[in-house]
Amino acid sequence: MVKNWKFTSKNVKEYDPPVKGYVNIINGIGKMQIPSNDKNSLGIVQSYIVFQLFIFSPKSLSIEIAISDTSKVIKKLTIDQTKTNVFK
Repeated sequence: MVKNWKFTSKNVKEYDPPVKGYVNIINGIGKMQIPSNDKNSLGIVQSYIVFQLFIFSPKSLSIEIAISDTSKVIKKLTIDQTKTNVFK
């Protein structure tokens, strides 16, 4: 499944015994994108999406999740450690 991902930084894939599976480790500033091409659709229509993250050192953390719906409307969720306001 990782072959369909696009990484903009060095990606290390290693087995993690507590997880009982492989994890992707990104050090520093990086980006993970699926599908690897912006013009392609992932083709998943679900009500819920779940991310599991482990942050090694929260010096400066920023996460942006962009999702498009079936009518191609893009919705973005940004989590930034330096921001304290929540906007709707």
